[in-house]
Amino acid sequence: MRLSKKVTTIFGIALVVIVVLLYVYVLPFVNKVNQGLNAYETRVAYRDNYKLHTTPLPKNVVDDICSKLEIKTSSENCKPNAVVYAPELFDEIKVYFRDLPNQDKTYDIVQDKLGTYLVYCENPDSDGNYVCHYDLRGDDVYPVAFFFNKAGFYYRIIANIGGS
Repeated sequence: MRLSKKVTTIFGIALVVIVVLLYVYVLPFVNKVNQGLNAYETRVAYRDNYKLHTTPLPKNVVDDICSKLEIKTSSENCKPNAVVYAPELFDEIKVYFRDLPNQDKTYDIVQDKLGTYLVYCENPDSDGNYVCHYDLRGDDVYPVAFFFNKAGFYYRIIANIGGS
C-alpha cells in the first residue's frame, strides 16, 4: 500500500514543523535548565567547601575538644600538628553526645563540655523548648546547635556544613 502524494506532503510539512519547534523552543529550554543545574551544583560545591569560609581551629581549641570528648587517641584530628577545621569535629561531637545515656543528655553536661564555646541560647518557645548555639571557631560560620526541652534535656543536635 502506497501513500498518496498529498499524505506524504502533509507528513513532510508536519515533520519540518516539529523539528523547527524542537529547535526553537525545546532545545533552548533544555539548555537553560541544564545551565541552571550546573550553576546550582557550583553554588553547592562552593558552599560546602568549609575551607573557603572559615579558618582552622587554634591548637588549644582542638586539644580542649579532644580532651573533653575523650578522643585524643582515637581521632585523626587530635594528632599533633593536625590542621583541623570545626566541621571536621562535627561527627565526633554528635557521636559523643548521642552515645551518652539518656539521663546525661542535659544542658549541664553540654555546658561542661562545650560551655566555653557557647554563643547564645534562644528564648524558650511556648512549650519551653529552646536552642543553644556553640561555635568552636568563634566566627559564627559553622555553629553546633543543641535543641533542649523544658526539662533541660537535649533531643536534637545539628552540626553540619550546609545543605538541608
